[in-house]
Amino acid sequence: QKAMNELQVIESALQRTGKRRRLERALNGLGRGMLYGAALFLVALASYKFLPLPHWIIPAAGAVAGLFALGGFVWGAWRKMSLLETARWVDERKSFKERLSTALEMSGSRAPEDWKQLLLADAAKHAQSLNAKELLPIGFPRATRWAFLVVALCAGLGFVPTYRSKANIQKQADAANI
Repeated sequence: QKAMNELQVIESALQRTGKRRRLERALNGLGRGMLYGAALFLVALASYKFLPLPHWIIPAAGAVAGLFALGGFVWGAWRKMSLLETARWVDERKSFKERLSTALEMSGSRAPEDWKQLLLADAAKHAQSLNAKELLPIGFPRATRWAFLVVALCAGLGFVPTYRSKANIQKQADAANI
């Protein structure tokens, strides 16, 4: 009975950490997607400003940039990690010396009960001290910070007047007259 309770303590701590880690990966993917989308939008906007491109390029690039951000979020959150993967990650990150992962592996094995009991008690003691919010603080990933910089460049480029050659202006005027 006590072994099951200790195993539940370990599993619940690992589940909380696993959810937090999945959220962190999703936010990192969102940041990367935003960066790639903002870079694409910057290239499209700069191209529109200096080349004779159609007007629909800007909204299309904006839509694709939004899809990049959404796709990055989904890509980051897609795979759910197993408890054993999370335990190995926590062991490495917190220097638990493989206590949690060994306890999970041994809980289902045919090892002697007294050995399992010792492993589970030690791992449960360490799992109780595990704070997922402290281990994985939520914040803006680096890619998101760079994405905001690229968006600021896009905003600045929005104030630059479009350049059209005299030949292009004449061509548009002729098309309007016809």
